[in-house]
Amino acid sequence: KMWAMLRDIEQQVEWHGQMLNTNSWKALLTAGITKEVPIKGIDGNSLVVVGLSTRNMSKAFFLQLIEFIYYFGAQQDVVWSENAVSVFDEYLKGLTQ
Repeated sequence: KMWAMLRDIEQQVEWHGQMLNTNSWKALLTAGITKEVPIKGIDGNSLVVVGLSTRNMSKAFFLQLIEFIYYFGAQQDVVWSENAVSVFDEYLKGLTQ
C-alpha cells in the first residue's frame, strides 16, 4: 500500500523544484510523523535525517503513516492509482470480517 501511494506521489508531485524518488518520499513523509531532526552530513554541506528505518515500526505507525500520506496527497491534488486504492480497500475488508 505504502509503495503504491509513494509511486503516485513520485509521478505527480514536484517538491521545491525537484521530482523525488519513492525512497526520498518515504523518508520525507516518515519524518513528518516522527519529527526527526536532520543533522549535518560528513561533507559539512548536506543534511541527513537519521533513524528513519520503517522496518521495525508497528502496524499502528504504518496506519498513521498511510493516513498522513493520504493527507499530504490531498493537499497536493494527487490522483491515487487503482493499485493504491484497492490495496487499502482489501485491508479494510479484513478488519471488518
